[in-house]
Amino acid sequence: PLIDEEDEGATVALLRPLFNALGRELRPLVASVVGAPAPPPLPEGPFPIEAQLEAALDLAVGVGYDLGRGRQDVAPHPFATRVARGDVRITTRAKERDLTEALYSTLHEVGHDRCAELALGALDATAALAEGLLDARGITLVARPDATTIALRADTTCDIFVFADALHHRGWSAQPLFPENGPPLLRLPVTAAMLPFLGDCLEAMEEAAAEAQARGRARVDPTLERLLEKIDPSDVSPYSAGLLLDAAAVLDEADSEHPGRRSATNLLLKAAAPVVRETLVTFQRDRLSRPLRRGTPTLDLVGHETE
Repeated sequence: PLIDEEDEGATVALLRPLFNALGRELRPLVASVVGAPAPPPLPEGPFPIEAQLEAALDLAVGVGYDLGRGRQDVAPHPFATRVARGDVRITTRAKERDLTEALYSTLHEVGHDRCAELALGALDATAALAEGLLDARGITLVARPDATTIALRADTTCDIFVFADALHHRGWSAQPLFPENGPPLLRLPVTAAMLPFLGDCLEAMEEAAAEAQARGRARVDPTLERLLEKIDPSDVSPYSAGLLLDAAAVLDEADSEHPGRRSATNLLLKAAAPVVRETLVTFQRDRLSRPLRRGTPTLDLVGHETE
């Protein structure tokens, strides 16, 4: 398939479960919209152009547009342009008998401005976080980030999966990466919302690294390791993948001292052959993309059905 060749990391096997799940949820939603009564028509006006422009500007300010670093003008085709950081101009247009023209076009152009500001904020947060990690103990940067993601590796004193669990326990989540060659890494996405909390994040990383160093290295469960050896890499069934992941999840959840632990699951993925790991990761992502509905029965650790 074309996507397997043209979009690195994306495969039909990875995306089909995602789209299947979306289809299941979207079909009843579309049916409910199609069967709903039509909304009442909007008033037709006429509405004074100047009043519309004033209302549109009030709306822009209300959703975060800063008139101290920009302005709104009229143009035949609305657009937003960034003159420099901190200087963004937007334009709109209005029709006497259509209130939506000015309001919607203004919201659209403000959206460009706000998204750009969020992206710049995320880049600032990433750079500051990377700077704060230069002197970290136990973990190091894989490379200086040029996007909004931090990639981390552990040194010989710190187990990367134990560190990830300790970090998660402190409210910060990082996803494992399994390179074909070399030790596993952690991926920490960075957003603009993290800017006010970078100190907290760095402190959490320092504490998590110290905890990981104190707890020592984690080992894959021997039973899971034996089960992995019996799997045919060329034919990993959904049943086998689910069984392995369920067993690892039980081991993780049984550790009451470290709630939210995922090291047993991550160690299972690390120990698996690359072909088997790809299937397990695909299966796990498919599961995570399907939130349980309220009231869905689940199994507790002693095997009794709960809700």
